[in-house]
Amino acid sequence: MNKSGAASHVEVIFAFVLFITFVAGAIYFVNPSKSDQSGEIASKYALDTLVENVSSQLVRYSFVVQDSYSAGIWFKISSIYSTLNAVAKKENGVILPGKQQGSNICVALGPGNFTSIELSDAFNSLSTYSGVCDIKKYSLASVTSEKIVSEKKIMSLRDKYYSDYVGAKSLLGVPTSNDFSFYLIYDQNNQISAQMNSTGISKYSYERNVKVATMNGETKFGILRVVVW
Repeated sequence: MNKSGAASHVEVIFAFVLFITFVAGAIYFVNPSKSDQSGEIASKYALDTLVENVSSQLVRYSFVVQDSYSAGIWFKISSIYSTLNAVAKKENGVILPGKQQGSNICVALGPGNFTSIELSDAFNSLSTYSGVCDIKKYSLASVTSEKIVSEKKIMSLRDKYYSDYVGAKSLLGVPTSNDFSFYLIYDQNNQISAQMNSTGISKYSYERNVKVATMNGETKFGILRVVVW
């Protein structure tokens, strides 16, 4: 019997086993399991869908007034935005007293010659001024529009999460075999969340920095996060 030939065959087999082991290990570490992939895909898709469902249009009119007035001033916006709620602000972002009558908005401007009027369904109705409103000369500086996360819609979805969890899952496209939670985080001590107990389970999360419109007209920045397991 040729011992050297037998040994050679053993070495070839051993080398082949090592090669297969190496390749399998490489595939394991480079390509996660199907469950890992599906969890990551589900969380990313849910975040994209969440952003789409809780966003609102925000239209911003910027006006320049020729003189300062002690009384309120009427401003005119396009009638196509008359169903949106308005918030008036000074240049530094401070919210001004005002009232809205369809496409006519009265703002108590006070000192200064500049104001912006923001319109969105994310806001509550503007009714913080009961004084006199005059028609005065002003000029329109600009009109801009953007998509912004609505805190009102976030809170509505949170209520749906606890009252109709299956419906909330369907709305965000979360697979029926998975569960999820979501968070709007302003800071460590200020957040809006919808969650359930899920300890000891592998979780997959995606998050995005977002600009948020609050119901009282403020604009904040936060993190929108979705967790799927």
